[in-house]
Amino acid sequence: MHTSHTYDAKLAYYHITQLAIPRLVDSTGEAEVQDYIVEQFTALGLDVSWEPFSFTKFPAEVLPRILSILFVPVVLFVPWFGERFPVLLCLACLLSLAIA
Repeated sequence: MHTSHTYDAKLAYYHITQLAIPRLVDSTGEAEVQDYIVEQFTALGLDVSWEPFSFTKFPAEVLPRILSILFVPVVLFVPWFGERFPVLLCLACLLSLAIA
């Protein structure tokens, strides 16, 4: 591995292609990227250590579904509330779409 301080566009592109692969948590892509990073750091003479951690998928997977279900009534009541509160209803619909 090159340790010079000059910019090498081809080397930068190579690193990007090694890191920019689909990698969900606990997938083979994630393991490949981890191995690549460890390999590169080790080549630079750095010590690599692993630290365990835990996380929850709730905010990313479950919460948007729950919020989408909560906004379904808003979308269903568009014809009834549309004439009375058009701006508020438009904002609620936009929020529903953003969450979905």
